[in-house]
Amino acid sequence: MIEVLKTALSSPIGSFAFVFALMVLGGWLIFWVTKKVTQINAEHSGFKTTVDKMDKNIDDIRKDLSYVKGSIDLIKSINPGALYQSQSPITLTELGKQVAIEIKADDLIARNWGQIETKLDREISNKNAYDIQQYCLENISVEPELYFDTSGLNSLKNFAFNQGKPLQFYTRLLGIMIRDRYLERKGIAITDIDKHDPNPK
Repeated sequence: MIEVLKTALSSPIGSFAFVFALMVLGGWLIFWVTKKVTQINAEHSGFKTTVDKMDKNIDDIRKDLSYVKGSIDLIKSINPGALYQSQSPITLTELGKQVAIEIKADDLIARNWGQIETKLDREISNKNAYDIQQYCLENISVEPELYFDTSGLNSLKNFAFNQGKPLQFYTRLLGIMIRDRYLERKGIAITDIDKHDPNPK
């Protein structure tokens, strides 16, 4: 085939053999370039998927580390469990209810409920009581900026600063309140949390 093309290309310019050879060569070049571009795109697509998975894993690790750091900060703070009792299902203490009033938690949650509910619907894959609780406690406490407007979050930060407590001391309280509201809207009993706990007490 290559010899035929060489012979045709050596024909006088303008002859049928020369034009035909150019057309065959052009067609072959188009086929070859298309094949290479498709191959590169396929490799790039696979690479992009791998990078996206790595980004998600890194983001999950970052969230977990932030949650652990917040937990350590809570342990260091004075009486960290005063706002909520750790006995399952986790609930606010009387002090926690009082602090919720002070920080206007109901107003903050109500004002941002649209984006909060949308994010919970999208992010929580297993809609059972335990997974909803874990998501609310872990994610809302670590990334409150994804759930609350700037002015409300700044007000909460100022409150935490004035009280000398870490922000997670209060965002976990908000996480519990959001969990309660979300479970109620989904018609799920709070007592179902223990039914789905993979490590029952």
